[in-house]
Amino acid sequence: MIKCCIFDLDGTLLDTLRTITYYVNKTFENEGIAPITLEECRYFAGSGPRKLIERALFSKGIDDPERVSDIFKKYRNNYDSAPLYLTAPFDGITEMLDTLIKNGILVGVVSNKQHESVVPAIESFFGSRFSMVLGSREGVPLKPAPDAFYIMMKELGVKADEVCYVGDIDIDMQTGKAFGAKKTVGVTWGFRDRAELVENGADVIISSPEELIAEVLSR
Repeated sequence: MIKCCIFDLDGTLLDTLRTITYYVNKTFENEGIAPITLEECRYFAGSGPRKLIERALFSKGIDDPERVSDIFKKYRNNYDSAPLYLTAPFDGITEMLDTLIKNGILVGVVSNKQHESVVPAIESFFGSRFSMVLGSREGVPLKPAPDAFYIMMKELGVKADEVCYVGDIDIDMQTGKAFGAKKTVGVTWGFRDRAELVENGADVIISSPEELIAEVLSR
Protein backbone atom coordinates (compact mmCIF):
# COMPACT_ATOMS: atom_id res chain seq x y z
CA MET A 1 0.00 0.00 0.00
CA ILE A 2 1.47 3.35 -1.04
CA LYS A 3 1.35 5.98 1.70
CA CYS A 4 3.87 8.48 0.37
CA CYS A 5 4.90 9.90 -2.99
CA ILE A 6 8.37 11.46 -3.24
CA PHE A 7 9.24 13.63 -6.23
CA ASP A 8 12.32 14.86 -7.99
CA LEU A 9 12.17 18.63 -8.64
CA ASP A 10 13.73 19.81 -11.93
CA GLY A 11 12.06 18.19 -14.91
CA THR A 12 9.46 16.45 -12.75
CA LEU A 13 7.57 19.12 -10.82
CA LEU A 14 9.10 22.27 -12.28
CA ASP A 15 10.09 23.11 -15.83
CA THR A 16 13.51 24.63 -15.16
CA LEU A 17 15.39 23.75 -18.33
CA ARG A 18 15.20 27.27 -19.76
CA THR A 19 16.18 28.72 -16.38
CA ILE A 20 19.25 26.53 -16.01
CA THR A 21 20.33 27.09 -19.61
CA TYR A 22 19.85 30.85 -19.28
CA TYR A 23 22.08 31.13 -16.21
CA VAL A 24 24.77 28.84 -17.61
CA ASN A 25 24.91 30.97 -20.74
CA LYS A 26 24.80 34.25 -18.83
CA THR A 27 27.79 33.08 -16.81
CA PHE A 28 29.61 31.77 -19.87
CA GLU A 29 29.02 34.99 -21.79
CA ASN A 30 30.72 36.97 -19.04
CA GLU A 31 33.67 34.57 -19.27
CA GLY A 32 33.92 34.70 -23.06
CA ILE A 33 32.72 31.11 -23.46
CA ALA A 34 30.32 30.02 -26.21
CA PRO A 35 26.77 29.18 -25.08
CA ILE A 36 25.25 25.74 -24.67
CA THR A 37 21.92 24.71 -26.19
CA LEU A 38 18.74 23.61 -24.43
CA GLU A 39 19.28 20.09 -25.74
CA GLU A 40 22.82 19.97 -24.37
CA CYS A 41 21.60 21.23 -21.01
CA ARG A 42 19.09 18.35 -20.80
CA TYR A 43 22.02 15.98 -20.44
CA PHE A 44 24.38 18.19 -18.46
CA ALA A 45 21.80 18.70 -15.68
CA GLY A 46 20.57 16.16 -13.15
CA SER A 47 23.59 15.46 -10.93
CA GLY A 48 23.69 18.77 -9.08
CA PRO A 49 24.86 22.23 -10.16
CA ARG A 50 28.58 21.54 -9.76
CA LYS A 51 28.42 18.59 -12.13
CA LEU A 52 26.29 20.65 -14.52
CA ILE A 53 29.00 23.29 -14.82
CA GLU A 54 31.75 20.69 -15.07
CA ARG A 55 29.98 18.96 -17.95
CA ALA A 56 29.14 22.20 -19.73
CA LEU A 57 32.71 23.48 -19.44
CA PHE A 58 34.18 20.14 -20.50
CA SER A 59 32.09 20.36 -23.66
CA LYS A 60 33.96 23.62 -24.36
CA GLY A 61 37.36 22.07 -23.71
CA ILE A 62 37.74 23.59 -20.23
CA ASP A 63 38.65 21.32 -17.31
CA ASP A 64 41.11 23.33 -15.23
CA PRO A 65 39.90 22.76 -11.62
CA GLU A 66 40.51 26.32 -10.45
CA ARG A 67 38.70 27.87 -13.39
CA VAL A 68 35.84 25.38 -13.06
CA SER A 69 35.45 26.28 -9.38
CA ASP A 70 35.52 29.99 -10.13
CA ILE A 71 32.92 29.73 -12.89
CA PHE A 72 30.74 27.48 -10.72
CA LYS A 73 30.69 30.14 -7.98
CA LYS A 74 29.72 32.80 -10.51
CA TYR A 75 26.96 30.55 -11.88
CA ARG A 76 25.59 30.02 -8.37
CA ASN A 77 25.57 33.76 -7.73
CA ASN A 78 23.80 34.44 -11.01
CA TYR A 79 21.22 31.70 -10.46
CA ASP A 80 20.55 32.68 -6.86
CA SER A 81 19.90 36.30 -7.86
CA ALA A 82 16.53 35.34 -9.41
CA PRO A 83 16.13 31.52 -9.26
CA LEU A 84 12.51 31.43 -10.43
CA TYR A 85 13.14 33.34 -13.66
CA LEU A 86 11.62 31.40 -16.61
CA THR A 87 10.50 28.61 -14.24
CA ALA A 88 6.96 27.23 -13.92
CA PRO A 89 5.25 24.02 -12.79
CA PHE A 90 4.40 21.56 -15.51
CA ASP A 91 0.71 21.51 -16.47
CA GLY A 92 -1.43 19.48 -14.10
CA ILE A 93 1.15 19.14 -11.32
CA THR A 94 -0.64 21.25 -8.72
CA GLU A 95 -3.97 19.54 -9.33
CA MET A 96 -2.32 16.12 -9.11
CA LEU A 97 -0.70 17.00 -5.78
CA ASP A 98 -4.01 18.23 -4.38
CA THR A 99 -5.72 14.98 -5.36
CA LEU A 100 -3.01 12.84 -3.76
CA ILE A 101 -3.09 14.87 -0.55
CA LYS A 102 -6.89 14.77 -0.43
CA ASN A 103 -6.64 10.99 -0.55
CA GLY A 104 -4.24 10.85 2.40
CA ILE A 105 -0.96 10.48 0.49
CA LEU A 106 2.06 12.22 1.99
CA VAL A 107 4.17 14.10 -0.56
CA GLY A 108 7.85 15.03 -0.41
CA VAL A 109 10.67 16.31 -2.60
CA VAL A 110 14.29 15.17 -2.88
CA SER A 111 16.51 17.11 -5.28
CA ASN A 112 20.19 17.25 -6.16
CA LYS A 113 19.82 21.03 -6.39
CA GLN A 114 21.13 22.88 -3.35
CA HIS A 115 18.66 22.94 -0.42
CA GLU A 116 18.61 26.72 -0.14
CA SER A 117 17.34 26.94 -3.73
CA VAL A 118 14.86 24.08 -3.50
CA VAL A 119 12.87 25.30 -0.49
CA PRO A 120 11.90 28.76 -1.80
CA ALA A 121 11.05 27.30 -5.22
CA ILE A 122 8.68 24.79 -3.65
CA GLU A 123 7.12 27.40 -1.38
CA SER A 124 6.67 29.86 -4.24
CA PHE A 125 4.88 27.44 -6.55
CA PHE A 126 3.29 24.92 -4.19
CA GLY A 127 2.88 26.65 -0.84
CA SER A 128 2.88 24.23 2.10
CA ARG A 129 1.62 21.15 0.23
CA PHE A 130 4.77 19.10 0.78
CA SER A 131 5.33 17.33 4.08
CA MET A 132 9.12 17.50 3.67
CA VAL A 133 11.58 18.98 1.17
CA LEU A 134 15.26 18.07 0.88
CA GLY A 135 17.83 19.56 -1.44
CA SER A 136 21.54 18.80 -1.44
CA ARG A 137 23.26 19.41 1.87
CA GLU A 138 26.73 19.00 3.29
CA GLY A 139 27.36 15.43 4.40
CA VAL A 140 24.45 13.85 2.48
CA PRO A 141 25.43 12.16 -0.81
CA LEU A 142 23.57 13.17 -3.95
CA LYS A 143 21.18 10.86 -5.78
CA PRO A 144 21.42 8.07 -6.83
CA ALA A 145 22.67 7.47 -3.29
CA PRO A 146 19.61 6.69 -1.13
CA ASP A 147 20.71 8.56 2.01
CA ALA A 148 18.33 11.52 1.70
CA PHE A 149 15.42 9.13 1.23
CA TYR A 150 16.24 7.26 4.42
CA ILE A 151 16.19 10.60 6.24
CA MET A 152 12.83 11.52 4.73
CA MET A 153 11.20 8.14 5.28
CA LYS A 154 12.25 8.13 8.93
CA GLU A 155 10.88 11.65 9.44
CA LEU A 156 7.58 10.87 7.70
CA GLY A 157 7.16 7.47 9.33
CA VAL A 158 6.94 5.41 6.14
CA LYS A 159 8.76 2.36 4.82
CA ALA A 160 10.34 1.98 1.39
CA ASP A 161 7.64 -0.46 0.27
CA GLU A 162 5.06 2.27 1.02
CA VAL A 163 6.78 4.86 -1.18
CA CYS A 164 6.31 5.78 -4.84
CA TYR A 165 9.26 7.74 -6.24
CA VAL A 166 8.76 9.92 -9.31
CA GLY A 167 11.50 11.37 -11.52
CA ASP A 168 12.53 12.13 -15.08
CA ILE A 169 16.10 10.92 -15.64
CA ASP A 170 18.33 7.85 -15.26
CA ILE A 171 19.57 8.88 -11.83
CA ASP A 172 16.01 9.00 -10.49
CA MET A 173 15.25 5.48 -11.70
CA GLN A 174 18.50 4.24 -10.15
CA THR A 175 17.64 6.01 -6.90
CA GLY A 176 14.22 4.41 -6.60
CA LYS A 177 15.84 1.00 -6.96
CA ALA A 178 18.59 1.91 -4.49
CA PHE A 179 16.22 2.60 -1.61
CA GLY A 180 13.67 -0.05 -2.59
CA ALA A 181 10.68 2.07 -3.59
CA LYS A 182 7.40 0.23 -4.07
CA LYS A 183 7.12 1.90 -7.48
CA THR A 184 9.72 3.88 -9.39
CA VAL A 185 7.86 6.06 -11.87
CA GLY A 186 9.43 7.80 -14.84
CA VAL A 187 7.81 10.86 -16.43
CA THR A 188 8.14 11.65 -20.13
CA TRP A 189 7.64 15.42 -19.86
CA GLY A 190 11.03 16.02 -18.24
CA PHE A 191 14.65 16.35 -19.33
CA ARG A 192 15.18 12.88 -20.85
CA ASP A 193 13.42 10.39 -23.08
CA ARG A 194 11.43 7.19 -22.54
CA ALA A 195 14.32 4.95 -23.63
CA GLU A 196 16.53 6.23 -20.80
CA LEU A 197 13.80 5.59 -18.25
CA VAL A 198 13.25 2.05 -19.50
CA GLU A 199 16.97 1.27 -19.59
CA ASN A 200 17.35 2.38 -15.97
CA GLY A 201 14.57 0.29 -14.51
CA ALA A 202 11.41 2.39 -14.37
CA ASP A 203 8.54 0.26 -13.06
CA VAL A 204 6.01 2.58 -14.68
CA ILE A 205 6.31 5.35 -17.28
CA ILE A 206 3.66 8.08 -17.43
CA SER A 207 3.03 10.89 -19.89
CA SER A 208 0.76 13.10 -17.74
CA PRO A 209 0.42 13.95 -14.03
CA GLU A 210 -3.12 12.55 -14.07
CA GLU A 211 -1.73 9.07 -14.75
CA LEU A 212 0.20 9.16 -11.49
CA ILE A 213 -3.00 9.43 -9.48
CA ALA A 214 -4.18 6.05 -10.74
CA GLU A 215 -0.77 4.47 -10.12
CA VAL A 216 -0.62 5.71 -6.54
CA LEU A 217 -4.24 5.28 -5.47
CA SER A 218 -4.46 1.79 -6.97
CA ARG A 219 -2.08 0.88 -4.19
